[in-house]
Amino acid sequence: MSQFLKWVGSRWYLLLGILTAYIYFRVAPLQVDPHHDGVILGAAVAVAEGRPILSGAFSQYGPLPALIQGFVLWLFNTQLLTLRFMTAVQCLIIGFAIYKLTRKFTRENLSKLFSFFWLLTSCIWVTQFPGALLPWPSLLSTMFVMYGMILLIES
Repeated sequence: MSQFLKWVGSRWYLLLGILTAYIYFRVAPLQVDPHHDGVILGAAVAVAEGRPILSGAFSQYGPLPALIQGFVLWLFNTQLLTLRFMTAVQCLIIGFAIYKLTRKFTRENLSKLFSFFWLLTSCIWVTQFPGALLPWPSLLSTMFVMYGMILLIES
C-alpha cells in the first residue's frame, strides 16, 4: 500500500490533470446558454473573421476577452465547443496557479486540496446552467492575476 501511495504522490499532477480534464471535458458540450454564449461567441467570431473590436464586433465585456477568444477561434474553428474547451483549459491553468501560490505559504497536501477544491467549485458549477463551462471573461482576468501574483512573489 505504501508503494501505491508513493506512486500516486509522485504522479499527482498527472492524476489530477486527468481527473479534472475528464470532469471538465465531459460536461463541455452540455447546456448552451443562448444569451451569454451568444454575446461572448458573437464577439469572438467577429474578431476571428477580422472585424475590428467595438466597431465591427460588439463586445459587452471589453476588448481583451474578445481578442483572446477570437484568436483561439481563428486558430482552431469558430464553434462554441472550442470556447468551452478553452474555458476548461483556463480552469486547469488557474487550478495549477492556485497550487503554485498556496505551495509557497502552506504544506504541499494543503496546496493540493486548495487547487482540487477550486476545480470542483469553480464558476462553471455554480451558474444557472450547471456544467456549462461558460467562457466568462472573469476567468481570463483571474488567470492573469494569479500568474501576475506568482511572478511578483518569485521576483
